[in-house]
Amino acid sequence: MMVDWIAHLLVPWIGSKIFQLKSSKLSNREIPIIMFGAVIPDIIKINYLLSWIEIDVAGFLLPFHTPVGSAIVAAIISLMFARRRVFFLMIVGVIAHFALDALLTHVAGGMIILFPFDWTWGFQLGLIPSDSWTPTVLSVVTAGILFLAAKSKARDKPSG
Repeated sequence: MMVDWIAHLLVPWIGSKIFQLKSSKLSNREIPIIMFGAVIPDIIKINYLLSWIEIDVAGFLLPFHTPVGSAIVAAIISLMFARRRVFFLMIVGVIAHFALDALLTHVAGGMIILFPFDWTWGFQLGLIPSDSWTPTVLSVVTAGILFLAAKSKARDKPSG
C-alpha cells in the first residue's frame, strides 16, 4: 500500500535529518540510501504486480520481509558501490522499516523476525491497526515541519 511506503520513507528521512542537524557525520547524499533501505523489506509487494499476470511468487519473496532476508538484499545491492558505508546506511533503513512494522497489529499474525531459525509468526506490538492512517499523517506533518525548519535554518546561516 502506498500509504505504508510514505511512512516507511519519511520516518527514516525525519530521523536522518534530525541526526544531520545534530551531527555532521551524515551527508544529504546518504539520506536517500537510508530511505531506500527502508523499502527493501517490501520487495514482497512485487507479488501484487505479478499476480495481475497470474504469477504467484509470494512464497519465494516472503523471506525477504525478514531481517535476514532484507540484510542479504542490502548486502547484494551494496556490492554495486565502492563505499562500505552504503550497506550500513541501508541497514539503518531496514531497521526503521521493522521498527515501524513492529508497532502494527498484523492481520497475518505478525512478522517472522528470527527467520531462518524460527518460522513462527507473531512478533508484533499491536499498538496501531495495520489500516490506520496515523503513522502516515504523523510522518507527513513531522517531515513538513522539519523541512521548513531546516530550510529556515539554512537561510539564516551566514554564508562564507
